[in-house]
Amino acid sequence: MPNECVLIHDLTIKEILTPELLYNHLNLYYLKDDLYEHEKQLYELGVHRLGHNELIDVIKRMFTSEITFENKRILSKWFSCLYRCLNELSLIDEEKVLKHIQLLKIFPLKTKQEFISLNNINQTIFFPSVNIRLGKLIENDLLIIDEELWMNFEENSKERIQIQTLLERLGIQRLTHKVICEQHIFPIFENEQIWKEKPAEILVAYVMYIFDLWSKQVRLEKLRNTKHFKCY
Repeated sequence: MPNECVLIHDLTIKEILTPELLYNHLNLYYLKDDLYEHEKQLYELGVHRLGHNELIDVIKRMFTSEITFENKRILSKWFSCLYRCLNELSLIDEEKVLKHIQLLKIFPLKTKQEFISLNNINQTIFFPSVNIRLGKLIENDLLIIDEELWMNFEENSKERIQIQTLLERLGIQRLTHKVICEQHIFPIFENEQIWKEKPAEILVAYVMYIFDLWSKQVRLEKLRNTKHFKCY
């Protein structure tokens, strides 16, 4: 029947959502490719479009198990497909879908052996450090998204950029000294209950981290003032 069929042009989705998965999760079948030229008539007959709702439904069913390299590799392709689907929505609809995705337990962290939901984590999640170096104590205390989500794509590839852009839209933060201080360290010291639960060595590491940043800033200011004085 037409309402048991789906029409889709995205080859990446067809690659990872095999006919078996499509039927097992959505009870749908792919149409033969030579029928695609009659797209308008097919939709009028009741053939399905495969959009973000169906993709999210399949993701919820597939990624509730223990983290493995293979399911992270497949999940990265799903994120790339979701990115392309979101670009076809209005800003209001996109915001609703992003909030829905944040509820899903499909995000791997470097320090955890299971998927997490962004909505159930009450602290900032970061991208892995690229331009700044952090001590082990501090790095291990941060929640960092697992970079294997995009590592199977080439540097600066379209898919890699799509995945990282989608994660940013979902609230994942770039690691900068300013963001670490404002969204992680300061909230810890401002909350008496939280800082009392932290090991002493981590609190000391954070104090030293802030002191080092302050020292570098002071040295830069002195250098700027010296150069300014020489100009006169």
